[in-house]
Amino acid sequence: MIGTTFNLRRGGIRRFRVPDGIIIFSALAFLIGYLIGVFLIAGNNAVFLSFSKAQFQGLLSLKSGAGFLRHTFMRFLSFLPFMVGCYFFGTSILGCAFVPAVLVVYGLNLGTLISYIYHVYALSGMGFTALLIAPFAILSGYILVLAARESLGFSDRVLKNALPHGTAFNLSNDFKIYTIRYIFLLVFCLLTAVLDAFCNLIFFRYFKL
Repeated sequence: MIGTTFNLRRGGIRRFRVPDGIIIFSALAFLIGYLIGVFLIAGNNAVFLSFSKAQFQGLLSLKSGAGFLRHTFMRFLSFLPFMVGCYFFGTSILGCAFVPAVLVVYGLNLGTLISYIYHVYALSGMGFTALLIAPFAILSGYILVLAARESLGFSDRVLKNALPHGTAFNLSNDFKIYTIRYIFLLVFCLLTAVLDAFCNLIFFRYFKL
């Protein structure tokens, strides 16, 4: 975002960059969820250790036995519920509460998985994560943060329209733009899944976990 201010000393307008507050808030929600997942595994929480073990074994089974197209489809499908959740929560007045919750859950999901891999496999697990987990995790997390920004912005408009003396917005046109942006984000999700399948094709044979 670009802001402006009047510079008295120079007698002119100075432009400056303003951090996108919604992006920062969304990224923090994701990071909080991730850190909670890390601490739960580090604390040997039996429930989450069991959950992460099942999650990792399912992922390992997919990576070892699925073809390129099936791997792409399944990875895309695994991420889709979080995008759909953000999209639909963004169309309601409750989006400001539930969209961050989706980010926390996704962060928690990744945090427990990555921490479990390191907890059990140590250095070989770090290599596995760097080459076969991190590319998809980083890109999908970034895409979800961008989706959350769209959802929180649209939810804010819905809320203001719902208030008795709120600001009137043309939600019909805004909803079209909102949906189109989500379609583009879903295309990027699919490309991220394709990248993950390529990484798996190239690097999986080097690991015996």
